[in-house]
Amino acid sequence: MRPDPASGPVAEFADELWRLKLRAGDPSYDSMRTVYGAAASKSSLAAAARGQHFPSRETMWEFVRALAVNALGQDAETVRAEWCAKWESARARIEGSAFVAPAPLPVPAPVRPVRSYGSGIVLLTILLLLGVFLTSAEQVPLVATGVPEHLHRLVPGDNVGMRRMVNYPNGALVRPGTDIVKIWELVNVGTATWTDRYLVRIDPVQPGGCSSPERVPIAMTRPGQSVLVAAPFHVPDRLGQCVVRWKMATADGTLFFPESLYVQLHVIIA
Repeated sequence: MRPDPASGPVAEFADELWRLKLRAGDPSYDSMRTVYGAAASKSSLAAAARGQHFPSRETMWEFVRALAVNALGQDAETVRAEWCAKWESARARIEGSAFVAPAPLPVPAPVRPVRSYGSGIVLLTILLLLGVFLTSAEQVPLVATGVPEHLHRLVPGDNVGMRRMVNYPNGALVRPGTDIVKIWELVNVGTATWTDRYLVRIDPVQPGGCSSPERVPIAMTRPGQSVLVAAPFHVPDRLGQCVVRWKMATADGTLFFPESLYVQLHVIIA
């Protein structure tokens, strides 16, 4: 039975898997394993699409890889990025209290094809879009309250604030050679609905620096709503730090707020 996406984040994620299965021609779960190479049990694949429980990242990827990559011929890295992001978003909404906002920190001044992340991280590569939290923008103080009205914006009435860095606050310690997913919570504090938007990396990848996708998507977000946006990074196998800034843009890279707010990853490799 197809899950009802309105019943909660587990069913909502399962419905995404269900729709992917339909787009791939609705193969049987057995065919997903024997024809399209899903390395998961039939029962695990079925449970994931029916919303019986939230799938592990491994099961999710095998489900998606078999259909989106092997059956539909889509690019593996792009697909992994999109679906890992959806999975992280759903998990954050399910766990709720596990993602505790750190104390507000100021955003400091600034001090491609994406690489292959290897078999050990085949599931935690690039993240794209997450999910919308239908919460009031007043519930948690904003770290960045919005773009000043006198500064240029692409869409009249548009504005954005940053509520929190969900994980890896500025200056967080990470181990060399690891893969991480940075998540920000942004708030639509303007009057325009966000559609077809992305965070784009505005700092080029430096030799030996943190690698990431060039852009990650932002879910449709109405005024007053907040949204989780995630980006995966590969941390280089060396000591030092990574600082990577991102701004909101259209699909072709046009910035919505060229003179103002950016979000960033700033980690210490130690």
